[in-house]
Amino acid sequence: PPPDAVFLGGSGGRLGEILDLCCRRLKSGGRLVANFASPERALEAKKYLERNGMLPELFLFQGARLFGTRGGELLSALNPVFVVSTTKG
Repeated sequence: PPPDAVFLGGSGGRLGEILDLCCRRLKSGGRLVANFASPERALEAKKYLERNGMLPELFLFQGARLFGTRGGELLSALNPVFVVSTTKG
């Protein structure tokens, strides 16, 4: 049956094909959420979804890891994660 939600965690260079399949199979009212390490791929997904009648949102999440040193605690920045999220109309 058509899925209620799809979580995409990578595309292996086949983003267009994967989004085509997701958009065809996802049920009306279903949610699509996709993670990306690069802003270019996130923007590519956002534009694809817009061209297909959806209203995606793009988020950036930035985190840091706490680690101890002799002088105290420090935070080390982690790579950002770009998230594109939308609902199929």
